[in-house]
Amino acid sequence: MLIRLSALKGLLTFLFVWLGTLKMRGFTAVGLLFLANIELQAAFSNYNSILIGEQSAGLGGAYTALYGDAAGAPFYNPAGLAWMSGNSFSSSVSIYKKFDTIMGKEEDLIKAPLRVNQGFFQSIPSSAGSVMRVKDYNVGLSIVVPDYDTFKGDISTTAKNTSTLSFLDESLWVGITTAKKISEKETMGITFYYTARNYNRTVQDRTVDETTKDALLFSEEKSITSNILVAVLGYQIHWTPDFYMGASLRTPGYEVAGSGSYFRSEISATAGALNPPTAISRPSISASTKIPGKFSLGFAYRYEDWLLSVDGSIYSPERYYDLSDPEIRSKVEHAMMFNGAIGVQYSHQDWLILRTGWFTNLTSHKRLDILDKYGDRVDQLGWSANVTFISQEKIRFTFGGYYNLGRGNSIQRINQNYEIIPKTQQVFTMLAGTSYYF
Repeated sequence: MLIRLSALKGLLTFLFVWLGTLKMRGFTAVGLLFLANIELQAAFSNYNSILIGEQSAGLGGAYTALYGDAAGAPFYNPAGLAWMSGNSFSSSVSIYKKFDTIMGKEEDLIKAPLRVNQGFFQSIPSSAGSVMRVKDYNVGLSIVVPDYDTFKGDISTTAKNTSTLSFLDESLWVGITTAKKISEKETMGITFYYTARNYNRTVQDRTVDETTKDALLFSEEKSITSNILVAVLGYQIHWTPDFYMGASLRTPGYEVAGSGSYFRSEISATAGALNPPTAISRPSISASTKIPGKFSLGFAYRYEDWLLSVDGSIYSPERYYDLSDPEIRSKVEHAMMFNGAIGVQYSHQDWLILRTGWFTNLTSHKRLDILDKYGDRVDQLGWSANVTFISQEKIRFTFGGYYNLGRGNSIQRINQNYEIIPKTQQVFTMLAGTSYYF
C-alpha cells in the first residue's frame, strides 16, 4: 500500500511539473487553456475553510463521487451534473461565520465554544448554482466564495507596547459549467471560473517608554487584487447502481490581472523630540498570488437509506513572491500536502435527509521563516452536519453548519521585531440553503 501511495504522489508531482512546463513553452491555444498554467490564485494556506454547497457541505466536502447539488457539484466535480435528470435545477447557500482567533498566547480549545453566542457572525453568500438541460448536455452557472478569512484586534499589549493587526482575505469565483454522459455508466464535465481576489492587511506597532520619553510608531498597509481564469475537469463512473467513483483536476487557467499597493512609515521620538520620519510608498505595484493545483479522488456507496462518501485531495507545492519590489516583497511557500473528508447521509423519510461529515483543513505552510515575514501555520480539523426538508413542490430547505478548529503559530510584528507567536483559531459556521428542481 505504501508503494502505491508513493507512486501516486510521484505521478501527480510529474503531472503538475509537466503542466507548468507547458506554460513556460507558451502553449496558449484555446484547446489547451486549462492545461496552460498550474498556478491558481489563492487566498491563504487552509483550503477547506469554506465548504461549498448544501449537500456537499453536510458531508464535509466529500463530494467528488456524488451528484445532485447544483451549488456544490461545479466546484467539486462538474461531471456529477450530468446525472441530474430534470429540466432545471437551482440552489443557493448562505453561511454565517463567527471567527474566534487568538494570537500571541495559548488558549484552551474548550473556551471558544462557550463564546459561540457572543460577538458577530459574518454573512457570506457562499455558493449558488443553476443548471438546465440543453439537448444531451446539462449547462449552468456557478458562483462560489471558496476563501474568506478576517481578523481585527490586538495581538500583543504590554505597558510599553501595543501591536494590532487587521486583515481581510476573500475571493469570488463566477463560472459556467457543462456536463454530459459519455456512456451509460460514465460522465464528464468542466467548469470555467473567472476569479477575483481581494486582500487587505494593516499592521500598527506602537512602543512608548514613559521613563525615557522614547517612542516609535510603525505602520504598514498592504493590499492585493487579482483576477484569473480557472478550470475544473471532472469524471465520474457508476460501477454499480450503488457504488460510484469520481475524480477531478483543478488546474489554473490564465492570469488576467494582478496589482497591489504598499505603504510603510516609521515615526520616532527620542527624549520627547520628534525625529525625521521614514516612509515607503508604492501606490501601484505588480502583485501575485497563487494556489497549488489540486487533484481529488472520491468513492461513494449507497446501502438502502444510507450513503457513505470518502474523498482525498492532493495539492502541489508552490513558491513565489507576493509583490514584485525586492525591498518590500514577502516569499510565500506552499508545500505538497493532503486533505481528506468522509461523510454519511441518512434518508429518514422522503421529506427528511440527515447528513454529517468530518474533514481536515491542513495548512500548506510547513515552516515559518521570520526573514520572510509571512505566513500562518495552523492545522485544523472540522466537523459538519445539516438537515434537509423536502416539500411537495420539490423545494429543499437545508439548515446546519460546520465547525473547524486548530492551533499553531503565526509571524507578526511585536515591539518593533518580527516574532513567531502562538495562534489558535476556531470558526463556527451556520448554513442555510434552498434548492428547487423539476
